[in-house]
This record gives sequence, structure tokens and C-alpha cells, in this order.
Amino acid sequence: MKGKRRHILPVCLMILFCLIGWAGAGRIHAQAAGEEESEEYDFEETFGDIYVYFEGRPKTLEEEDSYWRMRRNHGPCRVEGNYMYEVVSSEEKTAVILHARGLEGDVEFPQEIDGYQVIGLGDNMEEMLKDYDSFFTGNYRSVFLPSEAGKITGLTIPEGVEYISLYAFWGCQNLTWVELPDSLEAIWWGAFTGSKIREMELPEGMEHLDENSFSGMDELREVTFREPDEILYTVQKGDTLWKLYREYGCPVEEIAERNGIRDINLILIGQELWIPVAE
Repeated sequence: MKGKRRHILPVCLMILFCLIGWAGAGRIHAQAAGEEESEEYDFEETFGDIYVYFEGRPKTLEEEDSYWRMRRNHGPCRVEGNYMYEVVSSEEKTAVILHARGLEGDVEFPQEIDGYQVIGLGDNMEEMLKDYDSFFTGNYRSVFLPSEAGKITGLTIPEGVEYISLYAFWGCQNLTWVELPDSLEAIWWGAFTGSKIREMELPEGMEHLDENSFSGMDELREVTFREPDEILYTVQKGDTLWKLYREYGCPVEEIAERNGIRDINLILIGQELWIPVAE
């Protein structure tokens, strides 16, 4: 009886291997005949408005999922023209541009989108800063998708933008110049990684700027700060507009006009004055 059981086990294993081999051969035969196994995945059903935004262009499942995995952790995305954006504050009417499509050459971003002031490019940093560890996940974060990033040669960032987010222009390998606004306060980690920018002129008074802000910019040779067009001065005891004129070289009448001062002989301690910088 025991001898029979020893014979039955090899026979069963042989039958199992044969079945597996037949199944594999069937798949190979189907692929050779052009009958590839289709993956049951509906981009339009899964991504909804995002699918419409990409105009149904074919993309790999891995690329689509990697990019939008991060986006789903943020507020709802909206679309206006070539841009996908997220509202930062409904009360203050501010937004951040998350993504751009169908652009090439020298690109000038809009100052407003759908009635919202654009304050950032890339990720919504107010949300990102709540979970700093998420900065370093492997998700694709560039404003431009890989198929379009290489078409960008120059960028004009409008006044009002306060930050350029993490890896915002990663992969723009033909980007050679960028014009930054006076309102810019921060350039985050790797914002221009892979670009060909050789010189950058930054506005004064940036709050977040370190060596990581320029990581991946192998061709960057010079970083300078431009002089501000005007300075904000707080009136001290003993100050007069005439004294400020002697110190900064800006005519009294010009200081008064810039700050809406009717009586040039009357300014108050603690009052803040914008003083245009004399050339």
C-alpha cells in the first residue's frame, strides 16, 4: 500500500506541470498571433475630470498613477485653459498652478487664473509643509509632464507669485532662462533640476533659499540679487521727509506722492513709508 502512494505522488506532480506548461504555451501563442491580453482599466472612469484634462492621450498606467497618487492627497483640482490649479484660499482668492499642458518655447504664466491670484507654481506648499516627509516621495511633481518639459526654453514668473515649489520645473532640460518677480519669497528643493540655466537674478528679501534651491542645476554659474525699486521704512523719532531725502536721495514730493501724504511736514513715529530707490 505504501509503495502505491509513492507512485501516485510523482504522477500528480507530472500532471500539474503539464497543465501549467499548456497554459503558458497558450498565452505565448495568443501573443504571437497579436491577441495580447487586455488590462481591465478605465482611465476615464477612474480619473474623471483629470482624464478629460489630459484629453484622453495614451499614457502608461504606471506614469498616470504615480503622478496622480500625490494629487489625490490635496484639495480638488480645477482646470482653466492650459492650466490645472488648486484654490489655496477662497476668502483671499488665491491659487497655485499645479500643472500646465500644451505649452512650448518661452512661457509666461498668468498672474490670475479664473479670478484667483496665482501665488505659487507646483505643489501647494501650505499643504506640503504639514507633512514634510512627503516632500521626498518618488512621485513626479513637475508642472510639465515628461513629454512636454523638454519643449520649454524660458519662463516668466508673474508678480504676485510667492514661491516655486519642490521640483516644479524638473526635467526642463532645454530651459535656459527664467525671469523672477519681486514678490518671490521662496525657491524650494530642486525647483529647476536638469535645466540649462547659467545665470539667475533673484529679488531681495527671499525667505527660503539655500543650496538645495539650486540642486540639479549643473550649468548654473552665477547667482545675483537685484536692487529693489523701493524700500519699506519705519519712521523713527526725529525723522522728517527732508531727512529721508538726504539719506536716500528721493525727492520729498515723490515720497509724499508714493505714500499718499498730503502734509509733507507731518509724518508719525511708527508710520511705514515706501521710499523709491534713487537711480
